Amino acid sequence: MHTGLNPNLQQTYRVRAKNASGAGKWSAIAAGTTLPGIPANLNATASEDSIILGWDHVAGATAYDVEADGNIISDISEPSFTHSELVPNTVHTYRVRAKNSDGIGEWSSQIAKSTLLPVPKNIGMTVSSTDVTLMWDKADMAESYDIEADGTIKNNGNKTEYKQEGLEPGTSHIYRVRSVNGNNTSAWSSELSAVTLPDIPGNIIAAASNNEITVTWDSAAGADSYEIDVDGNVLDNGTKTTYIHTELTADTGHTYRVRAGNSAGAGEWSGLISATTAISVPEGLKATATSTTVSLTWIPAQGAKGYDLLVDGTVTDAGKETAYTHKELEPNSIHVYRVRARKTDGFSAWSAAVVQLTMVGVPSGFSAFAKSEEISLSWNKVEDATKYEIEADGVLTDVGEKNSFVHSGLVTGGRHTYRVRAGNDNGMGDWTDDLTVRTAPPAPQNLKAEASINEITLTWDASAGANGYEAEVNGVIVKDITDMKYVHSNLEPNTRQAYRVRAVYEDGTSEWSGLLEANTLPELMIKVAENTSFNFVVVVPAKKEVESRTIKVSYDPDELEVADLCANTPGIELQAGVVEDTDISVIEFTPGEIVYEVKNTSKTIVNIIRFLSKTNDNANVSYTIE
Repeated sequence: MHTGLNPNLQQTYRVRAKNASGAGKWSAIAAGTTLPGIPANLNATASEDSIILGWDHVAGATAYDVEADGNIISDISEPSFTHSELVPNTVHTYRVRAKNSDGIGEWSSQIAKSTLLPVPKNIGMTVSSTDVTLMWDKADMAESYDIEADGTIKNNGNKTEYKQEGLEPGTSHIYRVRSVNGNNTSAWSSELSAVTLPDIPGNIIAAASNNEITVTWDSAAGADSYEIDVDGNVLDNGTKTTYIHTELTADTGHTYRVRAGNSAGAGEWSGLISATTAISVPEGLKATATSTTVSLTWIPAQGAKGYDLLVDGTVTDAGKETAYTHKELEPNSIHVYRVRARKTDGFSAWSAAVVQLTMVGVPSGFSAFAKSEEISLSWNKVEDATKYEIEADGVLTDVGEKNSFVHSGLVTGGRHTYRVRAGNDNGMGDWTDDLTVRTAPPAPQNLKAEASINEITLTWDASAGANGYEAEVNGVIVKDITDMKYVHSNLEPNTRQAYRVRAVYEDGTSEWSGLLEANTLPELMIKVAENTSFNFVVVVPAKKEVESRTIKVSYDPDELEVADLCANTPGIELQAGVVEDTDISVIEFTPGEIVYEVKNTSKTIVNIIRFLSKTNDNANVSYTIE
């Protein structure tokens, strides 16, 4: 026997006989091959209802036989075998041998393998923000269970529920479960992935206005999105941590709660909060100003029990009215106002601010000077004013930047009422008090002058309503004349004087009268011997604009005697009357005064008076031509 050979090794042989004489011939060659080797590395992989065998391929083997639990399964072509339809947690024995055309090899060593326990079924899972709980059905033949949680294996005893606590919100975790019985286990269940729910949103705050409520909250750990319960309606708010509830009615209550969400689902709801919209903000706040006040009005707010005003930064109780007047202000000063409605348990928001500038001040020094047909008014300029308006008898007139106004075309003696106000681009200020003024009486009429050598006496007719008169004497105004007479004295003889007068009353003066010019009488000093006659010549210059002129001759009858009123003619004239063949008439002749009337004044006329001296002393003669 040829021993110690390798399996599946081909060998050749021949034989010859020999004796003492020597060896005979060799036989024919005979060949032979050793049988296949014993399969090595027999192994088994179990599930709960089958066992899969595997072994190394045997050189030269064309098939294999498997003995499973004493039963031989022949002619398996591959180095593997699946023993199926087995009962879980049962032990099975196996051995295997190789074979080929040369024969069947030896059996391998026997191995035993148990099927696995049943895998736990119907594994369920619940998550919260910090816990994951697994539940499964009880597995047959299982005495306990293993849990693999995030790679760590723990024995859970015979409990079919496992809870992992203290997790971070929004974190991912992986789990699987297997049955255990002694040293035997089931296969692991499929992996289950879990994400803890996000945390409950915190710091939920609701801020209300009159028509909307803004709800805010802090970001929740593990949150991808948020839902908000608005008055019982759940709304998706996306990733925003702010929700604005709009188009609300003022003074109405609303409730809110918030929860976070991620891929695992929605977290727990926050606690419920309530918020009430504010009462409406008063609308239509308007301001109108005078020089020292600002008047405010606004539209009533529904549900308001009263109103507050913010006046230049100070809160003022405006009561229940929808109007308020800010008084005793400086002219041309800036003021800021806001209003809010008030109820028993709160306030509305403040309205938008209204800025108002008081108007410029009231003009001071408003006065009038009246004439018979016009009244002149004036006033002091007002700081910051750029224009003025005057109301004259109810008629408004813009006088621009002027601080004066002349009301003309009036009737003498009429009463007129005025008031004035200043303004600028911001508007017009307050009116002054009414000023009532009466036009002056008419100018004095019938002004006359009676001249002597050294004085002129003025007279005129009374003006109705006049308190007195003023005279303008050669351009100088003389005041406080109480009668309709003025004597201008201490004048030089034969000098020309100019006069006009006007009436004075409580509101002003009348117009001036027409100008009246008058000459003092010329005074001639004559010295001739007593009882001597002489000629006194009076020259009347031509004056085309009048039809006749009057000449007055004055003398002292104790010094002189008239011998002929008109020595121009051959006859002697000593009586009043027309002087024949001349343009001269004697109007009046009394001792000391002669009055002539001269016609045809377009030419110069000369009249000669013959006097007889009654003294050796000086004699004076004077005359005036009207």
